Amino acid sequence: GGRIVLSAWPPDGALQEISGAAAGMVKAALGVPEGPPQFGWHDLDALSALFAPHGLRVELAERSVEFTGPSVEHYLDEQASTHPMAVSGFAVLQRHGRADELRGRLREILEAANEDPGAFRLTSPYVVATVRADD
Repeated sequence: GGRIVLSAWPPDGALQEISGAAAGMVKAALGVPEGPPQFGWHDLDALSALFAPHGLRVELAERSVEFTGPSVEHYLDEQASTHPMAVSGFAVLQRHGRADELRGRLREILEAANEDPGAFRLTSPYVVATVRADD
């Protein structure tokens, strides 16, 4: 009678571009090889293939969330100083002399995706997957 509820970002869009740029630069700085392809947590077919053999069915609901700030620069500053992955990633890149390079790349991505020329707004889609036992 229980359920599993999870959320996932789709593999495209500004947030994924930011994540990919940051992860790629940190991996390169640390000499970490690329890993296997990511699982499609956002994809109904992939989730169904994972859960169906266990008698579970998956439903997906598409949602979106807005990220806002007074400016792109303010949003970037806030994320760089409070988001745990950003804090640790920038620390690694600072030691390797590449933090400013990443910051510039992230600024470019955010400016291109900004929906509010007078401030900052980014609407990002995501999915909520609910997994339940077959009736």
